[in-house]
Amino acid sequence: MPKHVKNPFLFFFLMFLMVSRITVAHCGFRIPPYLQNPAPDAMTIMWFSDKNNPGNLLYRDISGSEIRFSSTPVLADALAYSSWENAIYFTGKAPAPPYLHRIRLTGLQPNTTYTYKVEQDGADFSASFTTAPQEDRSIRFIVYADSETEPESTGLHADWYDPSGVVSNRVYPLDQTKGYANNLEVIRSRQPDFIIVAGDLVESGGEQRDWDEFWRHITDPDGTLSLAGQVPYLASVGNHEYYEGPQLGQYNQPGSERAVARYRTYFEFPANNAPDSEQEERYYRLDYGPVTLIVLDVANDSPHKSDKDTNFYLLGENDTDG
Repeated sequence: MPKHVKNPFLFFFLMFLMVSRITVAHCGFRIPPYLQNPAPDAMTIMWFSDKNNPGNLLYRDISGSEIRFSSTPVLADALAYSSWENAIYFTGKAPAPPYLHRIRLTGLQPNTTYTYKVEQDGADFSASFTTAPQEDRSIRFIVYADSETEPESTGLHADWYDPSGVVSNRVYPLDQTKGYANNLEVIRSRQPDFIIVAGDLVESGGEQRDWDEFWRHITDPDGTLSLAGQVPYLASVGNHEYYEGPQLGQYNQPGSERAVARYRTYFEFPANNAPDSEQEERYYRLDYGPVTLIVLDVANDSPHKSDKDTNFYLLGENDTDG
């Protein structure tokens, strides 16, 4: 306790209130609600909780009537922290895998804004979304790639080459964490209809802490501040999503499949109707007004271990050596 504190009881009471506020603000959601798989007549809302309790989703239809749904929590085993992360960063006490909640709202009107609220274990989240247009009209969307989030990048400054040669050992003024946050603020200011990350969302797909960092940037417990809670956030898989991590075998099997399973857990895309269910979530087509998105998984190519095989040891389609 600080030496200048004259009332120990008051000091500890205030500390209790501060801790209680922090706990209450985050007790319901491991990841606050975010939007997926937009359509003219539908939208998916996903979130993750620490507890195995149903949540409630409420939204108002175009008549103003409130409609309530109850979620079914599903244990997201794929999001468990690795034993390496548990030992190094959590001293053996890493949080258990969270529970996934997913509700698909259907029967919506095209190009219409709806307000919604999610209740989960004492926490409330309120935001709004707009459905995709059915007709061809002007839309705005933003594509970026290679956010490659990881907690270790906070405070680290990349080398910044000076082509004039005047300044040596120059470093970039922003670290990755602040730079990414600033870029997201620019994206928010443009008010896009949807956002897509074209691969390499995280540094190491097999490290759960890197995914925690990714969602920390684009979601927020306050719905008015949550980018992904108001704008559909789409993605494509990149080679970093198959990268298990420098401490976990890098590219290998089955490690790379464990890594990409985290990506497949977090997102919902239109079904591609592949004959093999393992190919779902890896490639898809999505129509949004006048735009058709075609997203492919091109992380592996034949022949095995050639300069065309960007990720050694991955299981490629009809590649007996993959």
